[in-house]
Amino acid sequence: MVGSRFVLQAILLAAGIAGCAGPTASSSAEATTTPTPEATSSPSSPGSTAPSAGASAEAEIFGLGTSTLTPRNSRMTVYTFGPTDRETSPPDGSAWYAADIEFCLAPQIKSVVPVAELRYEYGVESVGGQLTRPESSLGGPTELFADPDRTMVANECVRGDVVFPVRDDDPAKYVGLFVGLGERRWEVAAP
Repeated sequence: MVGSRFVLQAILLAAGIAGCAGPTASSSAEATTTPTPEATSSPSSPGSTAPSAGASAEAEIFGLGTSTLTPRNSRMTVYTFGPTDRETSPPDGSAWYAADIEFCLAPQIKSVVPVAELRYEYGVESVGGQLTRPESSLGGPTELFADPDRTMVANECVRGDVVFPVRDDDPAKYVGLFVGLGERRWEVAAP
């Protein structure tokens, strides 16, 4: 009976973590604990590409500026996507593109989350179906998701640029959240 009660408490705790989001204004936190980003597995290396499964028939595609809940009930919005300048050169045959992303952490998250950990869950899917993860280096003051010292807590929002190398011969079609629990895509190119 005691074991059953423990299992029930664990299930109720897990259900509480999957509650609804309600974002509020941004600020910075100063504590450190184990992060709880959206992903359930290790991300591919920053700036790397891999074949994508492509948008399934059931996947909902959002327009830029639209907010939606993530698989863990945080709120995410992609406002814009377009070419950007950086001090470093992009990989050969590519150009830098920035997505202006706002991410609001769900209210039930109990730990402090390093903002840079969220960066690895974002991606650009090309017209040819390749998934590219963001650049990992901090290239400017608006690239908050690459800041290794910034953290966030429940109900906190962070908005800034996430920079990707996009191949000249395979343009971006979607930008979004690409994690094992589910994907959220915003269309950035004409179909």
